[in-house]
Amino acid sequence: MAHIEGYARYEERLLFLLLMLREPTVSLIFLSSMPVDAAVVDYYLSFLPDPAGARARLRMMPVGLAENTELCPLTHRILADPAMCHEIVLAAGGDAWLFPFVVTEHEERLSEITGLPVYGAPARLAALGTKSGSRAIAESARVATVPGTGGLASAEDVEAAVARLVVDGPVMLKLDDGYGGLGNAIVEAMPNGRLAQARIRFTAPDETWKSFAAEVSARGATAERYLTTPGLRSPSTFASITPDGTPEVIVTQDQVLDGMVYVGCRSPADSRYRSALRADARRVVDALSARGVIGLFSLDFLAVEHGGWEILLCETNLRAGGTTHPFGTTLLVTGGSVDGTTGQVVDGGRAKAYVATDHLWVPHFRGCRPADVIDRLGATAFDPRRGTGAVLHLLGAACVYGKLGITAIGDTLGEAEQVYQDSRRALGAADGPGLQQSH
Repeated sequence: MAHIEGYARYEERLLFLLLMLREPTVSLIFLSSMPVDAAVVDYYLSFLPDPAGARARLRMMPVGLAENTELCPLTHRILADPAMCHEIVLAAGGDAWLFPFVVTEHEERLSEITGLPVYGAPARLAALGTKSGSRAIAESARVATVPGTGGLASAEDVEAAVARLVVDGPVMLKLDDGYGGLGNAIVEAMPNGRLAQARIRFTAPDETWKSFAAEVSARGATAERYLTTPGLRSPSTFASITPDGTPEVIVTQDQVLDGMVYVGCRSPADSRYRSALRADARRVVDALSARGVIGLFSLDFLAVEHGGWEILLCETNLRAGGTTHPFGTTLLVTGGSVDGTTGQVVDGGRAKAYVATDHLWVPHFRGCRPADVIDRLGATAFDPRRGTGAVLHLLGAACVYGKLGITAIGDTLGEAEQVYQDSRRALGAADGPGLQQSH
């Protein structure tokens, strides 16, 4: 994630969880690497019926106090501070659980120390969330994937796989634990059979075959055909498995990509393939449940039109990802529920649609206060009475990096898109990678 502008502030994407305080029996402890501006906390609580009551049940606990602490993961800092661990136990009480971005052995160690269960895929199953693991789980679930191969552990493995695939066209390489499209590369041609001399496009800045090959040896990779079919779509589903093993496909989205990099999503996914998408996703979720996976996660697919639509699994993301907070924000800010048949958030009998991105570029907000950014949204801001409008995130990143996130909510996808465009104009967002490039 180090290649992502402002990634040190990406923990702010989980601030939508403050909206869980709508339920008066819920209390929340929000652990963060850096302090969250009080205006940002007030902003989220303002959407709730009883902001004062919600604040009384909220504990904000920053663990790091400076931007340069970003290189040390949050859980590592907590584990290194026994007093902090004890404070968490006292604040949490008896009936609580941990919800991290991703579960590693460190989060499991924190769970052991605090006695709080962790809601997420066990670290021992992390391989199921890699690119190679995704191909394996798809095979067991009898869900199609793009032609290719996984389990590549060396440069020689990759060269052999590319040699088999490149005769049919360009080949996509993916590092097993790549994130948001970073860690991908496209081999356009390999005329002499050696990747060192091949024509390769990398998504990560300053990447070379030498550095990429070293990453393959350390992290593993897959190779697959790079599809360039006209009208190719990139849908995804958001899913859950409860601790008792109950699986559910919750909502569908169409991802928006800038080249190979994820920049946003639109929900619900296209109606032409939505049912097939949900059916294939359910088979994958069932297979993950059978292996002991729990938690919230997303599944990424490709949708290819061949008269009908073919659905191909790309990735199983066993963590909170780029589509987690748009869905969570829409569900919790409206106080709605999910229609299990349609897979849409419903509030007051009206289905909700949303358009979201983490990539609004607002360089004029560098050095400003979060309150200044919030005020600029004006009439396009989310209105709890109407159940439509825009909700901002990454407000801290906007003031440091000039990068802002937004979830635009409407009663139809067209209305959500209009809210997005109106908000973009109100904020003075600059041209750059964003959802407007998909229209």
